[in-house]
Amino acid sequence: MVIFDLDGTLYEDPRVYDRYARELSRFLPAGQRAAYLKDWRQARAGRGVARVGLGYDRGQDRLFRFTGDTISGFIDWDGSEVHAGDQAMQRNDVPLFGGDRVFIGDHWGLPETLAIHYGVAQADRAGAFLSTRAWMSSEKYTLATTPELHATLAALAAAGARLAALSNSPVDTVDDVLRRLGVRDLFATIAASSNKPAGLLRFLQEHGAGERVLCVGDHYVNEIAPALLLGCHALYIDRHHTGLGTGSPNCTHVESIGEALDWLRTLAAADDRRSR
Repeated sequence: MVIFDLDGTLYEDPRVYDRYARELSRFLPAGQRAAYLKDWRQARAGRGVARVGLGYDRGQDRLFRFTGDTISGFIDWDGSEVHAGDQAMQRNDVPLFGGDRVFIGDHWGLPETLAIHYGVAQADRAGAFLSTRAWMSSEKYTLATTPELHATLAALAAAGARLAALSNSPVDTVDDVLRRLGVRDLFATIAASSNKPAGLLRFLQEHGAGERVLCVGDHYVNEIAPALLLGCHALYIDRHHTGLGTGSPNCTHVESIGEALDWLRTLAAADDRRSR
């Protein structure tokens, strides 16, 4: 089985994240809105304090670095480092991620983390996300198909792989994106609103985890960590160079969707030769 994420894995479109940031900014006063969008542009370019690969503690309103399950350092919004040895700050009695602590795993999480910092309420953030998804499903938006996507997925299926797509997005959105990409019929299983990472763990436990399962994604905590935890293989599209998963023999790193598709075609060809 090969399990794919959707956004950032089967397609990548920076316009989507810019739209999401603009939708989030609508819930801020004019002065804050300009500051928020400036911070978003800096973060998107990799020059801001917040970036993909960091954690964020909403209760403390601090970013943090981590190694394994341990926080190695907190970061204030001015970029200054805060010592992580204080047990009250560590809160080791709770999981690293969950509750107030979130992982900034992709460019969906980055504008939302900035919005939390600026005080945008959860209901408004949810509304901004749904508005962005509605725009993506409208005639105003054209989704460009990644070259070789269909051929690669078809080759995997022909080599005997069962393809599954798991996304945290609503079912209408997932169906629409897969249809626009022209690959919906290649997936044996499609699961929307899957509540990853917990949902991926459940899915793997129910469908059989292990060496014959490969998870493909660009969000380490949601898609890669659960696979590695249950002994599966993972193909991590680490376009933001987080380095997470380095050292795990079951984790392969690539930097783009194109590189991921090249790797998967090689896998499909090898499986096809073995089946003959």
